[in-house]
Amino acid sequence: VVCWCRRSDGTECARSLHSAEQVGFGGESKVVLSKFKAIPCDVWDGGMSAVASYVCATREQHKPQMPHLTKDGVYYFQADPYSRGKGNELDAILTGSVAWDGGLALAKLMLWLTAEPGAEALLPVGTSALELGAGTGVVGLTLARLGVASSVVLTDREPEVLELQQRNIAVNGLGSRVTSRHLDFEDVSTYLQGAPVPGLVVASEVLYVRDLARSLARTLAALVVAGSSSAVYLAYRHREEAGLDEFVNEVAAEGFGMERLEDDCGRCVAGSRGT
Repeated sequence: VVCWCRRSDGTECARSLHSAEQVGFGGESKVVLSKFKAIPCDVWDGGMSAVASYVCATREQHKPQMPHLTKDGVYYFQADPYSRGKGNELDAILTGSVAWDGGLALAKLMLWLTAEPGAEALLPVGTSALELGAGTGVVGLTLARLGVASSVVLTDREPEVLELQQRNIAVNGLGSRVTSRHLDFEDVSTYLQGAPVPGLVVASEVLYVRDLARSLARTLAALVVAGSSSAVYLAYRHREEAGLDEFVNEVAAEGFGMERLEDDCGRCVAGSRGT
């Protein structure tokens, strides 16, 4: 299927080749077209057979990427976590470029808290929200879409992930209420000092190595004012190397009250895979 765009002189020219099933997301062809690498003019001059050969030879470059859609109605793009190259070192992997189960499950919890009678008391409504280590931003975007937060700030430390967040903000049409900011747990200068105190802080899958336990607790202490009504929701998948015990001790020392989310039988709510 050939997508067309209009030249400034009013004539039409073919710009890209892609599969029919990918056409029409959002009903805006230019949004779809922007996801393709431009095909050189000399290839177009060679006719459609030359274009077809070029696209087949560079298929991965021209493969359209469509956003995922959660059941809660939030679109999100993901990216290659190994875009910096293959490597086993954690710093070489962009963990925030993909959506993790913890984030998807936390987003579903936010939806449940707004829909379940009586549960809304557990969630500050109409306040500002901040998502730490937001990655794709699914949780923060869900808060904005549900109208829980008047404004949302998505944060991450990686420039590539911040660019991905901007893309996900745009595809959801939430640019007026959601922004993306750089924040690194291990760099105090990035703690958004001077910004309004968020009424709601959310984070998921941000505690996965022991080295982050203390810096995450320090970040929360800097963002949440003692004695305020601000609430923090943390979704966590247990990992032996994550240092949960150290994190709990650190936030307790900072004066935080903690409560484990449990079901009616007193069991920790776990294993909720969000989609």
